[in-house]
Amino acid sequence: FRNTPQWFVYMDKDLGDGTTLRSRALSAIDDTRFVPAAGQNRLRAMIEGRPDWVLSRQRAWGVPICVFADAAGNVLQDKQVNDRILEAFEKEGADAWFAEGAKERFLGNAHDAEKWLMVTDILDVWFDSGSSFAAVVRKRPELRLPADLYLEGSDQHRGWFHSSLLISVGNDGTAPYESVLTHGFVVDGKGRKMSKSLGNSMAPEEIIDKYGAEILRLWVTYEDYRDDIRISKEIVDRIVETYRRIRNTFRFLHANIHEDFDPRRDRQPYENLSSLDKWMLSRLMKLTERVTEAYRAYAFHTIFHSIQNFCSVDLSALYLDIVKDRMYVGKKDSVKRRASQTVVFDTLLVLMKLAAPILAFTTEEMWGYMGPYVDEKSVLLTRFPKVKDEYIDQALEDQWDRVWRIREAVNKKIEEKRVEKVIGHPLDAKVVLTVPEDDFSLLSGLDELKDVLIVSQVELRKGSELEVEILRAEGPKCERCWQYSTDIETGGDYPNICKRCRDTLSS
Repeated sequence: FRNTPQWFVYMDKDLGDGTTLRSRALSAIDDTRFVPAAGQNRLRAMIEGRPDWVLSRQRAWGVPICVFADAAGNVLQDKQVNDRILEAFEKEGADAWFAEGAKERFLGNAHDAEKWLMVTDILDVWFDSGSSFAAVVRKRPELRLPADLYLEGSDQHRGWFHSSLLISVGNDGTAPYESVLTHGFVVDGKGRKMSKSLGNSMAPEEIIDKYGAEILRLWVTYEDYRDDIRISKEIVDRIVETYRRIRNTFRFLHANIHEDFDPRRDRQPYENLSSLDKWMLSRLMKLTERVTEAYRAYAFHTIFHSIQNFCSVDLSALYLDIVKDRMYVGKKDSVKRRASQTVVFDTLLVLMKLAAPILAFTTEEMWGYMGPYVDEKSVLLTRFPKVKDEYIDQALEDQWDRVWRIREAVNKKIEEKRVEKVIGHPLDAKVVLTVPEDDFSLLSGLDELKDVLIVSQVELRKGSELEVEILRAEGPKCERCWQYSTDIETGGDYPNICKRCRDTLSS
């Protein structure tokens, strides 16, 4: 090792207002939002314990420390000299400092070139990146300082976040950022660091070329980025399957309103909605609330799993599975059908807006099919959906939770009878349902119980506990709705269909 003179930035020297670089930095940390929150303590500990900043480096290439000093270390302070240096750098770049004759050029005739030493050290490279806020944000009128967010890997508490903070508080007294977000590193499916020797690396362009950019963006939201993020062919395949499920949900929702529902003409008021429709809107508003907060908190994995679960469970497995009978079979302009279409329309709009920051191309494509029913030409030009508190009904959701538990018990019994070959399809079944008094009152108030259970007939009885009996449905099978009924007629204008279907066709 060789001791050489260096240039330092003092951490504890009074800056003229009773503060020091260290105290300013610690104060600014308190005013900054960190994601995850543990990043605040990590950066604070580094600032509290760090020595003075060694600003100089002895390298052949870099941004020079543009000062002249005498033998005692005193720095030449002359505005005219600094202006000449600044003008040269703006026109020629930093290499102007190392050009032949630079010393005489910058000192001019007012200073003795023999007295003043031209410093040839370069700046610590962290000073280069740490001052990027001045070059990027401050120079552009469309941007603002402090920046909304600094985002980098967790190693940058010692690097970019650290040097940016010191430079900014030293010059401006405030941090250059309002929030700091740190993420883990990308590893393979087994949690190993990616390397060419292991052959376990995956380039982003490989995924984009094969699956499209949507899949890559969806993968970014798949795991909690605060830990290391895994990627492998198997993980990407799962992401592709999730994407297809979400895309198919969009398509199914749109198929049930396309060229058949004009919200300006057919929209139904809230009071015309069924209990199931109101449950769906309540769940939709809960999703909007959860996803909006997740965006604000940069909790992207929460967005991924919330939308995925909503599409898979609330929509596909429950609501859409139940209302498709009224969509396909019910009278076209019936209040019941139009009410469900109202909910489907609102659900599609909200889902597209919630997913648009991640699935930009997919939502934009679907938005293009909405035609005259939306004002904006692009989903990315719309306002983010707002939570309508009047639609959130926790008591109603609690009631439907009881219904879903009973439905699950019924489905289990139906599956047993299908295995036994007693029935083939759930619509082949008649359900004899015995429930306690509270559940009896709840289920009796539903005008759609057999639709909820997706069976042809339901007989509801009052008892001490839940009992489910599955029988073959009574009567022949309606050729239109496929439900079994005892009111099917073989003659007339509409033979071999049930009374509900006859009424629909004759109206």
